[in-house]
Amino acid sequence: MTDWLACGYGGLGQLGDPREEAHVWPKAICRGSLRSVSAGWGATLLHTRKGHLWAKGFVCSKSSHLRVLRGGNDIQAFVCGEDFVLLASSEGLQVWAWPDLFHDGPAVPAWQGAALTDEDAKALPLVPGGYVELHPPFFRELSLPEGVQVWRLALGREHAVLLSFTGQVWTWGSGRHGQLGHGGLEEEKQARLVEALHGLPILEVAAGGWHSLALSCAGDVYSWGWNEAGQLGLPSKMDFIIDPLDPEKPLQIPGPVAFERYAELPAGFSPAEPEPELEPGPHHRILYLDLPPYQLQSLCDVQVGQESEPHGHKHARRGAENDEKEFISIQALPALLDFPHGEDIAAIACGSRHSVAITKCGKLYAWGWGAYGQLGLGDRRGHDEPHCVSFLQEQGLRPCAVICGSWTTFVQVENDKTSA
Repeated sequence: MTDWLACGYGGLGQLGDPREEAHVWPKAICRGSLRSVSAGWGATLLHTRKGHLWAKGFVCSKSSHLRVLRGGNDIQAFVCGEDFVLLASSEGLQVWAWPDLFHDGPAVPAWQGAALTDEDAKALPLVPGGYVELHPPFFRELSLPEGVQVWRLALGREHAVLLSFTGQVWTWGSGRHGQLGHGGLEEEKQARLVEALHGLPILEVAAGGWHSLALSCAGDVYSWGWNEAGQLGLPSKMDFIIDPLDPEKPLQIPGPVAFERYAELPAGFSPAEPEPELEPGPHHRILYLDLPPYQLQSLCDVQVGQESEPHGHKHARRGAENDEKEFISIQALPALLDFPHGEDIAAIACGSRHSVAITKCGKLYAWGWGAYGQLGLGDRRGHDEPHCVSFLQEQGLRPCAVICGSWTTFVQVENDKTSA
């Protein structure tokens, strides 16, 4: 029997008790009764073995709901979004707005398409002739060179990463943070082959907010895109901010503010209260917001060894004082990621600004932004190198699948003694 564990942001009830904002250790969300999970920013969909589809989190302008939705035993697959949900069932493909999923009377989906086979449903959001995004107009046609057969598709906030049957990687969308992997920052309106990976058979792809991962058949992981929080596993500025009040201790970055749903929350409610604004001075801490790159970039453009005005923080090298270190803000070409002990990887996933991987020997690694404990390492720090989530091994658990919400990580585990 397997369980699903989760860590990360839970202030809206999407992981359980909304009073527990940060889940820094993986904890069970449902023991032995789940088929699958899909997570957005503020809500989680749980498909039980009995066929029920439940929602937890911020839905219908209310927090901490746990309710059964439309559908049931015939649900094939589903994708959870911030405003819409994509369901594949015997009734066909349907995109529902959250309020309509909870409506007891007649309701009309925002978009609908033909029914899929069970095999095709596994490839969501890919559908015959294109793919489905969870915002209007929903269906997008997909244009590829003749002979290219699609296998899987991962969608970031502004880009798409497609994997073909032959293991080729194609990307399109915004490229201003290098997330397309073509070596530049230009937008691509049509799917373009990632030539840097040509000749490397790719097994799996994943897309974060503004970064991308690819897993090769040999068990290697390649990363590219925005590295502001170390989500590529490359040297990052954010990981080396030093607290002037305690130079030996990395600054604990306060919890971020939701930038997309914040205006829609009930009056007086906030997923994470920002610190009060202060006049510039030597004892101030920087408040980092979870903003899109073009708004957050100004917080990251401090040169190595220079003070960040007006806050006076410096960037430092891990394990050495006042030595310069090259930081990578954008990696526009795929870079091979190093794992401890040269471990081979079996599965990958991306959150908004964090990444995770399962090794072939049954370990879970996490890196990137960790302000809500989404790395599962027992604290709220970020890391720009893969760190083993040793908690699972200590509990005798072996990860067998992993997915990410924007600020959360969900891992399916089994008892290691049973699996041995």
